[in-house]
Amino acid sequence: MPDPMQAGERTAAVGQAAAWWNLLPVALIVSDGTGRIRQWAKAAPELLGYATGEVIGRDLTDLVLPDHRREARAVHDAVAAGRSVTGQFPMRHKNGSSIGMEVWACPVAAQGGEGWDVLLLAADAREARQTREARQLREVGGPLDALFARSPVGLAIFDTELRFQQINRALEAMNGLPAAAHIGRRPSEVLPGVNSEQMEAAMRRVLVTGDPVVNFRRIGRTPASPDHERVWSCSYFRLEDAEGEPLGINASIIDVTTQEKSEREAAAGRQRMALLNEATLRIGTTLDAARTGQELADIAVPRLADIATVDALADLTEATEPMTSLWGGAALRRLGKAPARDHAAADILTPVGRTLHFPAGAPYAQAVIDRRPFLLRRIDARAVAQAARYSSIPERLRSLGVTSMMMVPLTARGLVLGVATFLRDGDRPAFDAADLALAGDLAAHAAVCIDNARLYHREHDVALTLKRSMLPSLPKPPAGIEIAHCYRPASDVHEVGGDWFDVVTLAPGKGALVIGDVMGHGIQAAAIMGQMRTTVRAFTHLDLPPRSAPAPSRRRAPGTRQPPPGHLPVRDL
Repeated sequence: MPDPMQAGERTAAVGQAAAWWNLLPVALIVSDGTGRIRQWAKAAPELLGYATGEVIGRDLTDLVLPDHRREARAVHDAVAAGRSVTGQFPMRHKNGSSIGMEVWACPVAAQGGEGWDVLLLAADAREARQTREARQLREVGGPLDALFARSPVGLAIFDTELRFQQINRALEAMNGLPAAAHIGRRPSEVLPGVNSEQMEAAMRRVLVTGDPVVNFRRIGRTPASPDHERVWSCSYFRLEDAEGEPLGINASIIDVTTQEKSEREAAAGRQRMALLNEATLRIGTTLDAARTGQELADIAVPRLADIATVDALADLTEATEPMTSLWGGAALRRLGKAPARDHAAADILTPVGRTLHFPAGAPYAQAVIDRRPFLLRRIDARAVAQAARYSSIPERLRSLGVTSMMMVPLTARGLVLGVATFLRDGDRPAFDAADLALAGDLAAHAAVCIDNARLYHREHDVALTLKRSMLPSLPKPPAGIEIAHCYRPASDVHEVGGDWFDVVTLAPGKGALVIGDVMGHGIQAAAIMGQMRTTVRAFTHLDLPPRSAPAPSRRRAPGTRQPPPGHLPVRDL
């Protein structure tokens, strides 16, 4: 790969570009090796009229007039191969007019680490010519003062020791400090509240290699906004003399806090959606409330929380109707916990299967009683003071590094079923409103699955009770007949079906042994079974002969067989 450090070519490009950046509105554009635009700096919309969203991803040569695109492509390819180039091209303004642009281009390391991206600094060619004619570039001080007074971008000049030599008013406002507080001092001395050491390391690389650093993120708090963390996009370019020796660093700083926040929120939104989609597949795989609770805990750790527990009302686990009033307190049975072991804070929590009892005034029970989610951003001594009257566990969790907590009630079909608790420890950020909303969505899905399991088991129990009540417990054999009976369902799933047997005494010396099967399972099959059993017993009182009377004479279809002796056709019943 060609060396991007073509000193003779780059000296003029970088040094001159730095000077123009300080005198004129300059478009800073970064494209990849294929020519697709990746970055569109603040001055670019001013010069060419296109908003950032209108050009990102487009081919850079699309903005050049058709007759000059081949020449522009050749320049772009030369820079992508590792050379620094200057030139002039007529470019198309969004309004359809053309504008001559003076361009300085140099290679920078690609984002993927392979090959080179292209960094272009472009200014209005007419304004550039007028500035040169006015000989504004002969000295450094005057032109810099002119630029710094008008630029909305924070600008600074550093010497080779990374000490501030000059800053503009925009940067004074960003940092909340006058220029006098900067001059002669390094960033780490002026701004200890940001990642100054990383900034200085990036600038040293620029001094050594000559490669510009684009879009370095400065993060932290400055005296201008001491209570809020902000994010800035910084670009560093080496200033060189005629022999290519470094004179210092030219830096531009843009506040991108709002953009960064939007990007983080968009990324977090995609992650939340992915987690919810996965939850629909992994939670509620069976009609088992305990397994569903564990599935909720497992999917929440570690992507949402470091520790998660899921507790259901104790009476719910018995397949009964949950209590609608909990003013006397709550008895909760632990359905799930993650991690299950080998985590200091999680190990002190009640294991799965145990029952927890909470008075009505306890904070844990209150979350169930109020049926509202609860968020404790920071767990400190004051926060756990109220819970300390009921349990020592909150204080022990705090001492083990747990820093934030959420409790979300499990509600479905208007009933409160239990509560899910989420904890974070270590250096993870505190839970926020978005995390609480995500936890609520996960809990809502799990609650419906748990309630489905409850309703299924309740119906199963009712059907089983109904079925068993209809089967003869000790059938009385008819006189002269010995019987033995045994009812064994094929499986637990099929235990509640429509299979039944019966033994009925008919007239003296006669008896009926009945085996029946109703299609289906559940309450309906058991109920139909009872109806059929009652119907059969009713027929036994008619004292019908073993074989019914002949059917009315009618012509039989060809191939129809005569019923065997003793057969009772269904139509005769």
